[in-house]
This record gives sequence, structure tokens and C-alpha cells, in this order.
Amino acid sequence: MYVKVNNYSMKCRLYPNKEQAKIIDDQIYGVQLYLNKCMYNLFNYFDGTTEKKDKDGKTVHWINSKTFGMFTSAAYKANCIAADSRIGLAIPASLTTEIGAIKTDFKKRLLMAETVWEKAERIKAKSEGKKYKKQKKIVTDIKRATIKYPVESIIPNYYTKEKSRKSFTYATCLSSVSKTGNDNVFFIQLVKPRAEKRVFQPVKVRGWNKNIRFGENCSKTFLEWVLENKTKKITITVSKDHENNYWIIFKIPECYVKTKEKVGNQIGIDVGIKDLIITSNGVKYPNKKYKYNKQNELKRIDKRLSRRLGWRNIKFREGYKAGRFEKPSKRYLKTQMLSAKINRKIANKRNLWNNIVSKDIVINNDYIAVETLNISGMFRNKHLSKALEDASMGDVLAKIKYKSIWHDRIVIAIDRWSPSSKRCNCCGYIKRDLKLRTREWICPVCRTQHDRDINAARNILYYSMNLN
Repeated sequence: MYVKVNNYSMKCRLYPNKEQAKIIDDQIYGVQLYLNKCMYNLFNYFDGTTEKKDKDGKTVHWINSKTFGMFTSAAYKANCIAADSRIGLAIPASLTTEIGAIKTDFKKRLLMAETVWEKAERIKAKSEGKKYKKQKKIVTDIKRATIKYPVESIIPNYYTKEKSRKSFTYATCLSSVSKTGNDNVFFIQLVKPRAEKRVFQPVKVRGWNKNIRFGENCSKTFLEWVLENKTKKITITVSKDHENNYWIIFKIPECYVKTKEKVGNQIGIDVGIKDLIITSNGVKYPNKKYKYNKQNELKRIDKRLSRRLGWRNIKFREGYKAGRFEKPSKRYLKTQMLSAKINRKIANKRNLWNNIVSKDIVINNDYIAVETLNISGMFRNKHLSKALEDASMGDVLAKIKYKSIWHDRIVIAIDRWSPSSKRCNCCGYIKRDLKLRTREWICPVCRTQHDRDINAARNILYYSMNLN
């Protein structure tokens, strides 16, 4: 039995040769330069920007939103290429896609600025003894005339040497994919850079998912579907990780995933740091703490990196004071690569364990109740932030949710403020003075002894069923 899945993403490994790897690196860097140039011009020097004085007398810039169309024009791209030839190595289709991403980011920041502005106006009206009258939204769409907010409040982050860009995205036809004799290997013809006359040979791809099917009868594999839909367009993302490995992500509009038979079980799950997942039937999936087990080794490598290039290094200090950038040594780059490999191993092990746990829960249960977590708020606790990062509770919950769609399961998320740990699942008594350090407690009404986490998981299940 198969279930239809929309917007399926398939990640595979790329195996380029040295020449192909250099071209991909040039394309990534060209996109980075172009986006930085667009953002710089957007917030500083393009026609339509005017300067005004704010209430403190500070000069601020105000943006005309219609200028976004300028960045996708051929004339603007030609000027950018003339200013820096490396931008010509970027893929034209990718540039257009990334400008759309800039629009989206700008829109989000604009709404944030709008909220801050309304709050300031409300405080101002209160201080003057007036009733604040909420005005109509000045910005409802990015295409509207004039954005009446200071640029300084919505400036996005630029790409730097420390935080460089590692990917580019564009749309391509399936005719670029070619099949080989091996079912696990195929080739893809990436877009040739505009300023390059070298022939970009097809790049080897390996690691596609054999479980997904295509067509109405779910009988076609990915490569068979490709051969029949050569003119169909899909979005691909080419990326490079810290270990200098290359990856490609195919964003497939729709496909079919094989499901498991229903078993008729119901379960509530509670997440934690000591145990990653605690179920209502008493099963606990431990938190492996992969990064915690490697912390001593990572500390030694970080110390080594700070000695090689950092404030402890004399050459670096002298160069920093003189205003010049000290080029990292080969030993520094080697140590940096070692750190990236260890972190990659940790991430792979954590991802594998989360996949095992989520798959076991989804396959063996038809109805799953989870709690709603404020992950960003939990990370503000400086005493728990490292443990929360190592546990990756948000990742395992996300895997449970999307795998439940694949296997036709029901997932219900309860209210964040429901007293799941403090409520007795037998009589409903709420123990309001229950401390976080108390892992077991006895209900004073029905005298039932509770494990804190198992009791919470059972309450999550009962509460979700009452919602229905």
C-alpha cells in the first residue's frame, strides 16, 4: 500500500571530479557575491532611497519596495558582472531564485519592524495621555508603494568569510538526469556557468531512495519516472558541507511512499533530556548524548584552533591591530577539518538514532499524541542549552510528524500549558508544588505512585483524546 506525499525532498551525494568541484565552488561564491551586492545596494545607494531624520535626529534611510524588480533585470546583472567578473560564474536561474528568497526575508523583517513601530506608537500615546488608535497596516504586500520604516531595523545578515554561503538553488528539467546500468547510480547535467566556456560533464549522483514510487499505479521508480517526464521541471539545491563533500537535494512535487499496515495502538509521548522519548506504555528511549561524550576531544581541538589562529596567536594579534587579515596555516586548516569530521559523525549518529526512534513509534502506533514545545524559549536557559542541543527534541518530533504522513498515522499536539506532569492520570489531582528535581511522587488522594515522565505521557494521551 502506498500513500501520496506532496513536496518530497530527496538528498543524494554528488561525486564531482576536481574540475567540476572547482566550477561548483565558483558558482556558490558567485551567488554569494551577487546577493551581498544586492543587499548592499538595497539598503544604501539605489534610486528611490531617501534620507530622513528620526525623532532623535539620526539620519535613516527609507526604501521604495518597487526597486526589487531592478535586481532581476538583465541590465542590473550585467552591471554586477562588469563590476566583479566572479559574479558571472553564478547561475542566472539561481540568481532569480535567490532574489525571491531576499524578498521573503525582507518581508518577514518588515513585519517585525511594523510590530516594533506599533508598540512604540502605543507607548507614545500612553505617555501623552491619549488613546492609541490602531492604524491600517501600512505594509500588506512587498509590491506596495513606499515602505515607511527605517532601513536600520530590517537589515539582513551578509555573507562573510566566517559565515560563507554553501549552496545555490535553481529549477531544471528532468532531461538533465541520465540513467546508468547501476540502479543506485545516475548522472545529472548541472547548469553550465554563463561566463565559462568549458563543457560541464554530467556529475555522478548516488544514494537515491528506492522506496518511493511514481505514477498512478505506483509502479515506476525515480529513474523510470525521469525517462517518461523529460520536460517536467523540478527544483534542485547543490550544497557543500564543512568536510568539502557535495550534496544535491531534489524537490519532487509529488510521489508515493510505501506505508505499513495499521496495528490499532494508541500512544502518548513525552520528551526530555535524560530520556529522549517516554511513552505512555512505560517504554523509554534513552538520550545517547553523542556530543557530551565527545566534549573533551572537541575542547582540545578548539584550544588547538585558538592557538593556530586566534587572539592567542601573536601573528594574528599583530595583524589584527595593523588592520590586515592573517591567512590561516595548513595546520590550522587541517585541525579545522578534523573538528568538522567529528561534528559530522556526531550529527550522523544523532540523526540515525532519531530515525530509529521515530520509525519505531510511527510504525507500531496508529494514534500518537505529542506535546507542544517552545524550543526557542527553552534555549534561553543557559544551564540547559547545551543539553537541549545534544538531545535534539525538536528534530525527533519533526521526524515523527512527517513519517506519520507517510504511513497514514494520526498525530495530535496538545496545548503547551496543560499540566501533564503535575496531574495524576488516575484521579485528576493536580500537585502544584511538584518540583522539577522530583522524578517520582505519590498522589495524596488516590495514593498512586507515579513516574513523573510516564505519568506525563499518559496525561498527554488522555488530554488529546478528550480534544477529539
